[in-house]
Amino acid sequence: MKSILKLIGLFFKHYENSGLKIALIWAFSRGITKITGIPIIAQCKVTDQVYVGPQFSEKGLAKLNRIGITNILNLRKEFDDSIFNLSGYNYCYLPVIDDTAPTENELTEGVKFIQNSILNNEKVYVHCAAGVGRSVTIVAAWLIKEKNLSVETSLDKIRINRPFVLPVSEQLTLLKKWEIKFHKNHQ
Repeated sequence: MKSILKLIGLFFKHYENSGLKIALIWAFSRGITKITGIPIIAQCKVTDQVYVGPQFSEKGLAKLNRIGITNILNLRKEFDDSIFNLSGYNYCYLPVIDDTAPTENELTEGVKFIQNSILNNEKVYVHCAAGVGRSVTIVAAWLIKEKNLSVETSLDKIRINRPFVLPVSEQLTLLKKWEIKFHKNHQ
């Protein structure tokens, strides 16, 4: 019952922030992934090598592997992929509590994992439970650091295919600090 109430609350949060269309897209995407365990890849692509999305099942991992994703970055404190043989070939586990921000060290480690994947010409899938907060925070931080984007521009880039991303205020605050630190160190 608690998880159903949370889903209803999230639907209305999406509705309030982005309107009915985005709320319905989120509900459809979340429902399909929950039922099948397979993320909708078109909604996960950020770049040719970086994807962000929800938790997946064995079928979902097989789908990720079929499109060449070998590296998995998991931000779910409540679920370690490696315990369930869902960790892919190269796995990074940064356990972050839902609806909170990663620490600055976790942010740095996550960005480094993404960048190393790219430098090795590999694809990486960054996920949390729903693919709207924790995982988006790490990918946005990577875009800020490696692509020299602002917080808003990085989130807009993710929203091109994933319009329902919804970082909480704590995650946005961390990204703003990250942006200031990064831009200050590279001016």
